[in-house]
Amino acid sequence: MFKLKSVLFFASLCAVMLVILLSGKSADPFIESLPVSSGNGVDTPVVLYADEEGHFFGNLSINGVSLKYIVDSGASNVTLNSNDAKQANIDYTKGERVSLVTPGGEVQAFSLMLNGLMIGTAVLNNVETTIVEGDSPPYVLLGISAQKKLDVKRDNAIMTLGRKHKLQ
Repeated sequence: MFKLKSVLFFASLCAVMLVILLSGKSADPFIESLPVSSGNGVDTPVVLYADEEGHFFGNLSINGVSLKYIVDSGASNVTLNSNDAKQANIDYTKGERVSLVTPGGEVQAFSLMLNGLMIGTAVLNNVETTIVEGDSPPYVLLGISAQKKLDVKRDNAIMTLGRKHKLQ
């Protein structure tokens, strides 16, 4: 069961990366991150605008380190490359070692629960995360494990990510 989930997860990872690579364009989309707090105690959501290919990019924070992410509804978990994990001071080697089967061969990764992932004012804890050794994927994949903890709304080319009233 786990091996099948790993294969499906990595297939979605490869599909996203292929789209990014084949586009031949810079992945610097139009991003507008609204202020973290409005100052009146009301949470302010993060608003993202789709790039030319329809992808939504933003910035999140882990351990005070800002990392670029892409919203990926095809990824089960939040996924980072090991270089980004090291930059964010995540000791991923304490996670469960897993092997992911890809078209290019087997890739080593680690599975763990991440606390303190911050998007706007929302702090997410107990987020299923996969760390892939190397420098791929080029962005953090904001998978379903994080999205289910957020209030995600989409209106055509605009996506809003906000804090759920009760985070899990």
